[in-house]
Amino acid sequence: MKYSSIAIAAATLMLTAACKKSNSYTIEGTADEVADGDKMYLAASYDKPTPIDSAMVKDGKFTFTGNADDINEAFVYLGRRNDIFAHLIVEEGTIKVHASNKPERTKVGGTTSNEQLQVLNDSALSIGKQLNDIALAIYESNPSDGIKTEMQQRMEALHERFRQCVTELTERNIGNKFGYFMVKNFANREYMSDKKIKELIGRMPEEQRTRDEIRAIIDNLSQTITADEGQQFPELTMAAIDGTTMNITEEIRRNKITIIDFWASWCGPCMNEMPTIKKLYAECHKQGLEIIGISLDDNEHKWKDAVESNKLEWKHVSDLKGWDNAAAKMFQVESIPQTFVVDSNGTILRKGLRGRELEEFVKPRIDN
Repeated sequence: MKYSSIAIAAATLMLTAACKKSNSYTIEGTADEVADGDKMYLAASYDKPTPIDSAMVKDGKFTFTGNADDINEAFVYLGRRNDIFAHLIVEEGTIKVHASNKPERTKVGGTTSNEQLQVLNDSALSIGKQLNDIALAIYESNPSDGIKTEMQQRMEALHERFRQCVTELTERNIGNKFGYFMVKNFANREYMSDKKIKELIGRMPEEQRTRDEIRAIIDNLSQTITADEGQQFPELTMAAIDGTTMNITEEIRRNKITIIDFWASWCGPCMNEMPTIKKLYAECHKQGLEIIGISLDDNEHKWKDAVESNKLEWKHVSDLKGWDNAAAKMFQVESIPQTFVVDSNGTILRKGLRGRELEEFVKPRIDN
């Protein structure tokens, strides 16, 4: 499962102040397991931690100073143990940091953006822990299908809670720099509808709205499909599992209700959903339900083996390009499983439903 989702949120997003008469910053920090004489480093990239500044630990504390002339992600880390670190936002003012190798002990604050960043981190950590606990319980207890479905619904509710947190934080800060970074990094269909993204961008200060990163988001929206509820499903063809080419749009018109299911054989949550989908298909297929699985596999054998061994009897397509799947990119699918429920007119009725919610939405529309 691709969670550019909670994992990316917990990693956090940073900024510095634009040019002002006074844009100096001070980072006042502490860290776990440091000793006087240790060196702490300030770097702009976690993947390539080339230091841009260093500070000596004295009395268990360290300090960085400088000018916030650019917008940069930054983090501090202990030189002899770079697993002890903290992400932060470099901006004018005094920034408070505590670095740790334990996410729950890592703290940032002191300035508006860093205070808001800590709110985001706290939410991501809390929700992430609950998700991990449920996933572990499913793995260890091998519950019945009914209990598993309930647990998966709890997981989806937690994902929705985090999406709400992201939206609320973005709206609350849309007039400041933290709002800019929330839009830059979370303005995608995993977290917000196209309508909400356009609304938020429209409320941004002009200086931020005209930056290249925001222009790129606007351009991307214009080049992809608006897959919101009430929109029309686009013309789409793809290679079917039997080697033919399927016109998915035409197939949709033949059925009362069609579920478009983005999945992959390597996706644990996707495979956990299959018993529920198989049951729904068995009960409703003759009444006009079709399911079209769009696989994000890149290995033909594994894709076909998953379909055959799990007896997934509905229609299947894939271009075997993994996350570069043309349909996934068109619909900006950022995580799987992802579903779209479409009627015979090609109208997208609902998206993102799983488990019992999917069953309860589809069955009444099949029966009508």
